Amino acid sequence: MRYYLLLWFIFPGISVIGQSAVIKKVEQRNPITQELYVFPNIFIKDFSNKARKINNRLRSEILEVDPNTQDSKIFDRVWRTKKQSPTLTELTYEIIRNDQSILSLKISAEGCGAYCESWDRYFTFNLKTGNQLLLDSLINNKGLIKLSADFNFFRQTKINDKIKEIKDTLETNAVQNNKDDLNYYTEMLNLYKDCIESKITLEDLTDIKFSVNSVNLRLYSDRCSAHYNRNLDELWDFEYIIELTDWTENLTKYGRSFIHK
Repeated sequence: MRYYLLLWFIFPGISVIGQSAVIKKVEQRNPITQELYVFPNIFIKDFSNKARKINNRLRSEILEVDPNTQDSKIFDRVWRTKKQSPTLTELTYEIIRNDQSILSLKISAEGCGAYCESWDRYFTFNLKTGNQLLLDSLINNKGLIKLSADFNFFRQTKINDKIKEIKDTLETNAVQNNKDDLNYYTEMLNLYKDCIESKITLEDLTDIKFSVNSVNLRLYSDRCSAHYNRNLDELWDFEYIIELTDWTENLTKYGRSFIHK
């Protein structure tokens, strides 16, 4: 506790979470729009090379900047300038887990290209190496097979329930007598009928988004809709939760080390 208090008085902008990583915000206000942009800057005591590896990964993936870019320049490629429109706005982050071995965080923003849409991205790092973790470093082969089956069942159950709900809605007099509502729910029904045919494969799990806290592992798969028909999608993204203590036989040795007793 004394160590943390000392850090706070020396670096008042630093948030100390857990025992190993210190997360300091890089904050800058866009000179044209005056929007405040924030991004995490990771410090690991006595292991600056590992922290640098994490920061480089986050900045390259989200901000599209080179590793040697100065903190004062990291937003230059994504915010509004005299020569470019912004590609990212409403940039925020959340620390999900941070202890001696692992850092898991979520970065959120509204991305703009031909259109703008909000998104979340998840990153989990091994703090002892600075490397980003993939799902197969936490779950063994047997577990990955089980996970793909369980996640598909969970996903299809939610879609089937929604299809039943839509069919019931379509049979009501209110919808049958309203052309706009009838078209809306008919298109929604077709959306979910098409979506239920798609399955999560073992190959999909290689790149699936996930986060880890002290008690569970959360996996996120894409929604059924694209941008053009997202107004029809009431389920949105699919989040599947694994309680780590229930999955010990399906975790790698490394994965089991993350369980808090």
